[in-house]
Formats: sequence, structure tokens, C-alpha cells
Amino acid sequence: MTDSMTDLTERLRAWAVRGKLLQPYEVKPLLREAATTLETLTQENARLREALIAQHDWHYEKAKALSKQPQTADVQWRRDEHREQIDVINVLFPAEKHDG
Repeated sequence: MTDSMTDLTERLRAWAVRGKLLQPYEVKPLLREAATTLETLTQENARLREALIAQHDWHYEKAKALSKQPQTADVQWRRDEHREQIDVINVLFPAEKHDG
């Protein structure tokens, strides 16, 4: 989280703990800031999801290419490393449909 997001979170928590009622002039700027923060987090989440899916596809292609090579201990180890990364990403996005 950025400092502004942390600051917003702390201010909201402080108002909730104190039970302080917000004045009407305080509500609109706070809601605008909260909406901006939420939009920023939503966009960042989408960028991270896209990057992880691209990483999944890259590892899948590498593992697929390695499976077509003569199987040595090194090739098997490298393929397994790619498969392990694919498994990690699949845990994060179990419902996503990928190439592999």
C-alpha cells in the first residue's frame, strides 16, 4: 500500500474507534479519496493478474518445448522447475483457463 492509502486507512480507523461523526463537509472529500484509492487498487490488481497469467503461459511454453527435447536429468529438472511455477500460479488463479 502506498502512504496515501495507509493514511486513508488510519484516518478511517481512528474515526471508527473514536466513534466520531463526520461533518458533512468531511464526507465528500473522504469518499472521493476512498473511491480513488479503490480504483487504483483495482487497476493494480488487474495488472498483476495479467502479468501472472503471462508468466504462466511463458512457463507452459518452456515446459512444453523441454518435453520435446531428449530427456536428460538437466532437461527434466528444468521442465520440472517450469511446472512448479505453473502450479504456484494455478493455486493463485484456480478458475482461470490457461493453455496448460
